[in-house]
Amino acid sequence: MIGGIRRKLTDEVAEYIIQKIKEGSYKVGDKLPTELILARELGVSRGTLREAINKLSSMGILDVRQGEGTFVKETSVSSIMDSLKRLLNIDYGTLQDLLTARLFIEKGLVSLAAGRAKAGDIASLRTILTAMDEAVANKNALEFSRLDEQFHFELARIAKNKVLEKVMEAIRHLITTQQQYINIVPGIIEKSNEHHQRIVDALIKKDVSGAEAIMTEHIIFVMQAVEKEYKITNEASRSINK
Repeated sequence: MIGGIRRKLTDEVAEYIIQKIKEGSYKVGDKLPTELILARELGVSRGTLREAINKLSSMGILDVRQGEGTFVKETSVSSIMDSLKRLLNIDYGTLQDLLTARLFIEKGLVSLAAGRAKAGDIASLRTILTAMDEAVANKNALEFSRLDEQFHFELARIAKNKVLEKVMEAIRHLITTQQQYINIVPGIIEKSNEHHQRIVDALIKKDVSGAEAIMTEHIIFVMQAVEKEYKITNEASRSINK
């Protein structure tokens, strides 16, 4: 069952299909699995799936052919990103504000975690890293996004600061949205995975300043990726509207 963000299930299904297209699981011209198979895979009703497919068809992402099935239409990366942004209902300003807030919050969290992490905490983070490696190898941005969120909230737990942990929980839905939006961009999960590995290495050494520096590098990298994708999407939209 897909989930994680408090919004219509139809939008979650549509987002899942868009991400599958973006990561290359569904290629241009591919026929989607039957409604029955796809609905079972997602754990949703066929009615919900049909509504999501109709929405993507109206966006020009899918081509529904009577009696033949549903096919992926030829579409640009920027138009897919724009469609995903609309489904997630998040704008550039909100993303950048969120990442700026995360920069300050998570520098503090990783600093505390570096001083307080015990052997069991490191083992927990390593388990997540192993799963992240597998997600990267399989080019599974959806699974990586889930693990990405898990990693950062595990750091919050290890930091053992209840106030900061509650602050993170308060913005959890925004963090989930941001990760799902940017992690489907080619090359992002590979670089993010490297950052996560280095953060754990710093925690093992109890290197507080090193952990802070890597977390800063990681979030600034994501901020720059968001800015780049926003510019690409905007330029594509302007050229279409000319």
